[in-house]
Amino acid sequence: MRISYEWLGDFLDLDGVTPKDAADVLTRQGVEVESLTMVDLSAIVIGKVLEQTKHPKSRNDLWVHKVDLGGRVQQIIAGAPNAVPGSLVPVALPGTTVPNGKVVKDMNIAGYQASGMLCSASELLLGDDHSGILILDRGTPGQSLTTVIPSQAIMEAEVTSNRPDCMGHLGIARELGAGLDRPMKRDFMPAFTGTADPPGRDLVKVSIVDPELCSRYIGGVITGVRVGPSPDWMQRRLRASGVRPINNIVDITNYVLLEYAQPLHAFDLAKLRGPAIEVRRARDKERLLGLDGVERDLTTDMLVIADAERPVALAGVIGGEETAVTEATTDILLESATFSGPSIRQTSRALGLRTEASARFERALPPELALARGVADRRACRRRGAQGLGRRLPASAGARARQHPAFVDRRRPRHARAAGGGGGDPQAPELPCQGEGGRRVGRAATGVPARCRDPGRPGGGSRARVRL
Repeated sequence: MRISYEWLGDFLDLDGVTPKDAADVLTRQGVEVESLTMVDLSAIVIGKVLEQTKHPKSRNDLWVHKVDLGGRVQQIIAGAPNAVPGSLVPVALPGTTVPNGKVVKDMNIAGYQASGMLCSASELLLGDDHSGILILDRGTPGQSLTTVIPSQAIMEAEVTSNRPDCMGHLGIARELGAGLDRPMKRDFMPAFTGTADPPGRDLVKVSIVDPELCSRYIGGVITGVRVGPSPDWMQRRLRASGVRPINNIVDITNYVLLEYAQPLHAFDLAKLRGPAIEVRRARDKERLLGLDGVERDLTTDMLVIADAERPVALAGVIGGEETAVTEATTDILLESATFSGPSIRQTSRALGLRTEASARFERALPPELALARGVADRRACRRRGAQGLGRRLPASAGARARQHPAFVDRRRPRHARAAGGGGGDPQAPELPCQGEGGRRVGRAATGVPARCRDPGRPGGGSRARVRL
């Protein structure tokens, strides 16, 4: 998993903590950081493209650009055509070493002087996209790129299969906060309140046919959507995490996945027949055209999300092309669910298709994370530049198939560890803590009062998960 040090700073005070310090602490906490890449953008400047013409003499497809660097104009040749006049772009001047290690030099290409380089996201180590020049949505020509994109550090970490909560930046921040003995800046899942008229359940019917494979499904209806590009800050964070930006709707679902570790999926509500959602096993001879453009034969042991007539997504793995969000989309259904980990793993292996969503679902995400969808999409909607999401209807349609077991936190208190104490306290008070099933949680085995399982940290770190 790729972890953005800058993103962690949203949840935790990192004052005085260097990226290397953070990597060392996470490794001690059990999240092994395999590599740390420092992305220094201080030598890159912002330029504004004034002119773009096709190179008349080159045998390859090249474009000659006149770029304003704040007081002077530089001629730069690039092989990508997307930096049209008016675009703000990152520029590496001659003598600069860009983050990927390439040294920029003055060149003469087929009789045309090239004094600098227009940089892609890949060359700046801000993502894997090398198909075109990175286009900025703000900035002043001549100023350092760090005025709009701060230098950052990217960690590559190995997350063990028993820590699904650490598949998101929030879970990683919790681990780091525990190691640094620093509090989180905000709650994991603040109370969700609000009403809507009409309620979401009146707009779409949701039912779970196979409760063994799907224990919770929540569908939030959002109306008045305006599909367009995401703001620069969101695209930058997605690229830093290895995800290609697509549009504001899809990007927000990916953003929440990378933050909370809870996959989301957006359906075009107008394309759902019924409109209805039915979570069931695939039927004989059913097929699904995925978002990747591949049509797949489904088997009866695969879980699908269907509308009133046909499958529209392969649960926990990939969405369907027929109900995908497009520029014409105006209303969406935002899905958050809890699927069976073994079922998702089996489906993913059978089809040879592993996605960011399946990588998380197959680790058995806690059902509480699905509830975080309401908080997550509300937070995403309110982030600057994301107003294109329209009007939220927080009274979502949804279904819960069965009760989930409560859990006991068996972590020994810090003062007991320091004193070398052990064992449980038979006099520990029995507290009326309610789990999903509404059952009472008994005494803890460690001398601390029993507590409901922390939804942000399922079975993590030194916490042993115990089913009651």
